[in-house]
Amino acid sequence: MRRRLTAFAVAAAVALACRGPPDTGDPPADAGLEPRICASRFRLSSSGLSCEPLLPTGDCAPGTLPILGSEECQPVGWRACPAGFEPDPSGWGCVEVLPTAVCAGAWMERLGSPTCQPIGDCARVFPPAQATLFVDAQYADSQLDATHFRTLGAALAAAPAGATVAVYDGRYFERLKPVQSLKLAGRCAEKVIIQSTGADLSGVRASGPISVEISGVTLIGHRVGAWVDSGGSLTLREVLVGSNRELGIYVTGAGSKAVVEASAIRDTLNPPGASLGQGVNVESGGTLELGDSEIRSNRSLGLYLTDVGSRAEVTGTVIRDTMPDGLNESGIGVLLENGAALVASRTALIANLERGVDVVGGTMDLTDSVVRDTRSNRPDLLSASGINAEGGARLRLSRVSLVSNSTIGLVLRGSGTTATLLDTVVRSTKPGPSGRGAGIELVEGAELSLGGSALVDNPMVGLVLVGSRATVTRSLVLGTVPTQAMPSAAGVSAETSSCVSLADTAVVGNWGLGVLLHELAAGCEAQVTGSLIAHTRPTLDGLRGRGLAAQGARLTMSDSAVVSNRGIGLMVSRPSSRLVLERSAVRGTVPELPQRFGHAVVAFPDTFVKLLDTDLEASAGVGLAVSGASAAVVAGAISGNSVAVHVQDGSELQVADMVPEQPGPREVVISEGTRFIDNLARTGTGVIPLPEPVGPLKQ
Repeated sequence: MRRRLTAFAVAAAVALACRGPPDTGDPPADAGLEPRICASRFRLSSSGLSCEPLLPTGDCAPGTLPILGSEECQPVGWRACPAGFEPDPSGWGCVEVLPTAVCAGAWMERLGSPTCQPIGDCARVFPPAQATLFVDAQYADSQLDATHFRTLGAALAAAPAGATVAVYDGRYFERLKPVQSLKLAGRCAEKVIIQSTGADLSGVRASGPISVEISGVTLIGHRVGAWVDSGGSLTLREVLVGSNRELGIYVTGAGSKAVVEASAIRDTLNPPGASLGQGVNVESGGTLELGDSEIRSNRSLGLYLTDVGSRAEVTGTVIRDTMPDGLNESGIGVLLENGAALVASRTALIANLERGVDVVGGTMDLTDSVVRDTRSNRPDLLSASGINAEGGARLRLSRVSLVSNSTIGLVLRGSGTTATLLDTVVRSTKPGPSGRGAGIELVEGAELSLGGSALVDNPMVGLVLVGSRATVTRSLVLGTVPTQAMPSAAGVSAETSSCVSLADTAVVGNWGLGVLLHELAAGCEAQVTGSLIAHTRPTLDGLRGRGLAAQGARLTMSDSAVVSNRGIGLMVSRPSSRLVLERSAVRGTVPELPQRFGHAVVAFPDTFVKLLDTDLEASAGVGLAVSGASAAVVAGAISGNSVAVHVQDGSELQVADMVPEQPGPREVVISEGTRFIDNLARTGTGVIPLPEPVGPLKQ
């Protein structure tokens, strides 16, 4: 049985007046109502008649987030810093420990050391005990014999397989091309210089099925510092590969392998008008193991991996300050493409150009690492980013900080491009030359799984999806800020054929809008479960600070809370949009400036809202405002609002002992068991102003 609920005319001034129930309002909280039973993430209010979210009492410290259902803030993001890193002073994630000064000559940056470290120990015992051949440019003729030589070439020609050649201090204008497996040990990189003669040759080449180990030397001025091909194996240990003319290290061909330890590859040059100057280039199935090393101030690319089968494992390494090539392009820290693979841990990518890492059809597993201060090289480049992935790339980031990168922290582009982020921080991204930016951006069918992560203080949008999908779990989106180019911001924005789900997630303290769902994909049922959308701040013009806007979207929101937002807590607009709220609360919505709205839930024409055991509490304006839409309210409480329920533009308010699953067009049906407590007025009539829908943020 249904009956119409008597309506009371309520002036706007009354709707925003101070509380103290008028004669036309609800009965007080102690008017004989039975106590509520609250869902697990909520507790009884002091009246015992409504449910309030169980949350920490104050703001959570950096590195933590509020989880609905806990009075204690919970850890989020990268927290346990590995060797070579320490807690970031901001409280979010970890930061590398490195010298503040540039390391020059035969000195290098080593993660974990605040001072420059020598490339090799010049004071160690020399020659090594296993050496059988010796090279010294200062030998007199009388000192030369079958085991003592003035030149490297002569020693290599005489060396049997497996020999160890010791090289004393000196500058050797030569190149090394051994034809069999051997070891060559210099005293240290400062004392032993192997310099190009000016020919277009490599400093050392390991070609064919041989294994070569080089240590304690500098390779300088060669066309290519070190070259490995045709299945060869080359180990560089405590070697400076510096100021070579086209490539620092080149590895090509299946079975070819380079191992680089405690070495520096820096200052590779680039011929004018060319796109060379890479620090390390691995292609055609070659492999690289790189540890405790520095790749700095190379041209075009710091590390380049291309082709199926090409693979690199990188640990404890710094890749930084990559510069543009001869065409004034690139400057990327790491580029993977065409099926190449990278596994990296304890790595710092710092102050590269355009992209810290660019993955185009490759795979990357990045752990315990920092990507920061990536810079835009050109004003017309709108897509600079800490990490960019496209072309079916696959990423896994675990315990990573993406900090202060230009334009976008992480970009995922294209169908088949996927990323999993765990315990990761994306923070303080800088607006690009256009004034726009985002923490994480997904476009053109990309997919993201985000868990235990924090997106903090990014410009415009913390997480934005366009035609893409994201699953967000136990994560935080905090403090997204507007820019001059975009005076409004959003914590999460899913737009234009996207789909998103949030679970156990907090979207807090963002400017303008907490969550925007705009024209979602056909068949997408967006989900928000166990999540908090709270304390949205006003835009730069002092207007909206809304919690969630569903526009052309279907959303189920359960066991969640929308708290202390501005203007509107939840709004549903565009025909066929649908919002279902289960065991949730929308409370404490305050007006926008100047004193506008302050409504908990607003439904626009031809939409549908269903509230199941949900509380709308303490709104400065209306608890539930329905304009030309339909709604169903079952159980729950509408309490402490200026106006409990307002309908207009043809919507009709009814009460019933049984609420239909889908009321008729423009029917607003409220169950007999719904509690109305301490509202200034139960209903309002007439037409009240309502906000305009929000436009998409990614344009």
